[in-house]
Amino acid sequence: ALAEYLNALKYKPDNPLIYNNISYLYLRMGVYETALQDAKKALALNSDYIPAIVNAGISLAALNHNDEAERLLKRAVASEPYNRTALYNLGLLYEKEARFEEALTMYQNLVNTGDTDAYIHMARVFEQSGRREEAIGVYLGIVSSALVSGPVKKDAEKSLGRLK
Repeated sequence: ALAEYLNALKYKPDNPLIYNNISYLYLRMGVYETALQDAKKALALNSDYIPAIVNAGISLAALNHNDEAERLLKRAVASEPYNRTALYNLGLLYEKEARFEEALTMYQNLVNTGDTDAYIHMARVFEQSGRREEAIGVYLGIVSSALVSGPVKKDAEKSLGRLK
C-alpha cells in the first residue's frame, strides 16, 4: 500500500489525503518520526485537515512530545467532538501521564459516540488509579453486556480473574 501511495504522489503531489494516508501507514509500522513528517506535509497543504491533525498528535505522543500532542488532539476533538480516534488517543495520552480523571472523561466521551468497547479503557484507568472496586464493577458490566465485543469481554474476564 505504501508503494501505491508514494506512486500516487507523483500524479497528485498537492493532495493532503495521500500524505495523511502515508502518515497512517508509517504510524502502523511504528515509524513515528516519518509519520509525523508526512502528517505535517498534509497539514502544510490543508491546516484544518482533522485526520492529519490526529495523525500528527499520535506521532508526537509516541515520540513523547506530550504537550504538543495534547494540543493537536484537543484541537481535533474541538473541531470534531465525536472523532473516536482523537478521543481514544487523547485518553491514552492522559492515561500515560497519570491524568486519570481527564482520561476517564475522554473514554466516557468515546462511549458516548457509541463505542461500547471503550468501557475496557475506563476500567483500566480505574484500576491504575487505585479504584479497584469501580474497576471490578465496570469489568462485570462488560462481561454481562450484549453490546460489547467478544475480545473485549475476554479481556474483561481476564482482568476480573486477576483482581478477585
